Amino acid sequence: MARIATMCAMLAEKKMIEVYPNLFVGSQADYESNTALFNNWCVVHACKEPYHRNALGYTSRGAPKGSPYYLFLYDEKHHLILNIVDTDDPRFFDDKMINETINYCVNGLKMESKC
Repeated sequence: MARIATMCAMLAEKKMIEVYPNLFVGSQADYESNTALFNNWCVVHACKEPYHRNALGYTSRGAPKGSPYYLFLYDEKHHLILNIVDTDDPRFFDDKMINETINYCVNGLKMESKC
């Protein structure tokens, strides 16, 4: 529990942390001020706001349910964008999103990118 608290504190200070060799966790501010400048990084935007909404362009409360990109999509930079909201309810975390993220990160690490 102390390790999670430390990670949350570091993220609150806008410092990316390396949780595994070449695997970093950071905030939206970290991405926009640092990571966005690098083309060789694999990026997972694990949030509906603003990335998933902006990528699909929806203005309703939620993503269109019939969209093939309802759960996730890749943008022009090949970043993975997930439709994840902040909640403790497991119904909002589809296994397809989690599996896609794991595969994306594993493949990125194999390519020696920063994922």
